Amino acid sequence: MILLGLFLKHYETIGERVQALRRALGATRRDFSKKHNIPEPTLRILESAQADISSKQLHKLIKAFEAEGIICPQEWLLKGQGIEPSAAKGLVQREIDSMELDETLLIDPVLVEAACFQKYTPDSIVLQVTDEMMSPLYKRDDYVGGVKVSLSFSASLHKESCIIELENGTKLIRIIHPGSKGHLFNLSCLNPNDPSKYPFYVDANPKEIYQIVWHRKNIKIQK
Repeated sequence: MILLGLFLKHYETIGERVQALRRALGATRRDFSKKHNIPEPTLRILESAQADISSKQLHKLIKAFEAEGIICPQEWLLKGQGIEPSAAKGLVQREIDSMELDETLLIDPVLVEAACFQKYTPDSIVLQVTDEMMSPLYKRDDYVGGVKVSLSFSASLHKESCIIELENGTKLIRIIHPGSKGHLFNLSCLNPNDPSKYPFYVDANPKEIYQIVWHRKNIKIQK
């Protein structure tokens, strides 16, 4: 349910940001309305809002998302600026507490967040970057997470970076472009000078496409 680091994507309006958060939880408008005592017609209006909403509505939305484990800063919800939404610290801590780990071990917070991302986000994937093909956007050893989209929906992601799973099981990060047919895609990288193989694919037929919504720099823990 909880989607961490979702908002690397830019949303233009308040309504788009409210809707994105609600969808990130995997909740229908009806279910979210009922659970948080927000009339469904009101939520529909809020999700189509282009400008400011009332302070009462704003406070109620923030409290509702907080109840779901998402900390949503007011400035981001209103203006799309400042600190992006994130999982409540308590949620991540509960995940750490639930792990049967040697107390003497140091826990990489990025790995914990990645585990939370996959546990609470339906149809998701986490991938560690193994080359510099997408540098400087994604560098070697970074972690990225994506949410699976239908191949027909992928047309709206043209020129965006996605995680691609090919028919042979290979998973890679590339920018997608239209192919010669509707179900085919051309895949490009940002740094073709990287010595790794296959910087470009022409008319690739992906098995799955995941929209990247989460990205963390790899943190080296000093022992």
